[in-house]
Amino acid sequence: MELADYTFQCLKALKKQHPGFQIHVMAYPVNAEAPFNFDFSEIGRLYNRSKFDHEKIQLFADKLSPSLIICSGWKDKSYIKVIRTWRKRATTVMCMDNEWHGNLKQRLSAMVAKFMLPVVFKYIWVPYKKQGQFALKLGFKQENIKYGFYTADTEKFNALYEENLPLKSKNFPKVFICVARYIPQKNLSTLWNAFVQLQNEEPNDWELWNLGQGEEFDKRFIDPKIKHHGFVQPNDMADFIKRSGVFVLPSLFEPWGVVVHEFAAAGFPLLISQNVGAQQAFLKDGVNGYVFNANSVENIKRALLKIMNLSDMELLKMGAESHAVAAKIDQDKWVEQCVSFIE
Repeated sequence: MELADYTFQCLKALKKQHPGFQIHVMAYPVNAEAPFNFDFSEIGRLYNRSKFDHEKIQLFADKLSPSLIICSGWKDKSYIKVIRTWRKRATTVMCMDNEWHGNLKQRLSAMVAKFMLPVVFKYIWVPYKKQGQFALKLGFKQENIKYGFYTADTEKFNALYEENLPLKSKNFPKVFICVARYIPQKNLSTLWNAFVQLQNEEPNDWELWNLGQGEEFDKRFIDPKIKHHGFVQPNDMADFIKRSGVFVLPSLFEPWGVVVHEFAAAGFPLLISQNVGAQQAFLKDGVNGYVFNANSVENIKRALLKIMNLSDMELLKMGAESHAVAAKIDQDKWVEQCVSFIE
C-alpha cells in the first residue's frame, strides 16, 4: 500500500496515546500525484516496500517478532505468505475497503479467498456496513469483522468548523470545492461540463475550485469560474476550507473516500456521487447534501442547482448536519480498535 495522510495521522494518534508501542510501517513510496510530506520520526520506522523481496520481508518479520500485523488488502502475495507463518504467533488483521456488488469477479474472488483469508487473518477491518457484507462473503465470521478502518483527522477538521463558523454565518462562500486526483475515475471533466453549462444557462456567483494533480491535469477545463490549485499539502488546507462552502466529489469509482469524512467534519454541505462508498456513512440525501448520478451531466447540474438555490441559512444548517454525522467515526475509536486487537 501507499501511505496516505489520514493513515499517518491515525498512527500518530496511536503513538501519542500509547507511547510504549513500537510502530513499523512497510509501504510503497508516496504517489507522485499525491506527494505528501511525512515526518515519521516521532511515530516509528517507515520502510520502502519496493526494496524488499519476499525473503527480506520474511527476515524482517522474524527479526521484528510483532504482536500485531495489519495488512492492507490481499493482493500482495509476499505479504500473505509471510503473515501465514505468523498467524499463530501474532494477531493478524486484514483491511479492505471494497463494497460487495455481487459481480462475477467478486463471486470468483470470494470462492477462492474464503478458503484462505480467514485462515491467514484472525480479523478483517473495514470502513462500514457494505464492506462488511463483502467480508462475510470472504468467509469471515461476523464477530471477526470490525468497522471504522478509515477515519479523518477529526480533531483537526472539527476545529476548523468551529473556527470558520462565525465568518461563514456572516457571508457563506459561494464556492464548490473538489479535492481529487486528475485521473479518469474521478470524473472531473463531467463535473466541469455540468458546472459550465449551468453557468451559461443560469449565470450566478458560484465558483468551482479543484485541488489535486494527476495525469489529466494538462487537460483541465479552462474557465474564469473554475480554479485549479494543484496538489495542496494537508497543513495548507485550512485556508481553502475557510474560503469555500460546499464539497463535491463526482467519482465513477471510489470504494470509500476519507476526504468526504474530512469535509463533513469541517461542516460542509456535501454533493457526492452514488459511486463513493463514504456517502453511505456521511451523507443523508436532502438533509446535509445530495447524492447524484456521476454518469449524467444533467443529474449533476440538478444537484448543483439545488445547492445554488438554497439560502445561506439553509446551507449552514446542512453544514451543521454534516459536522454532527461525521462524529460517528473518529481517531479515538480507531486507536481503541487497534489496541483491542492486541488485548
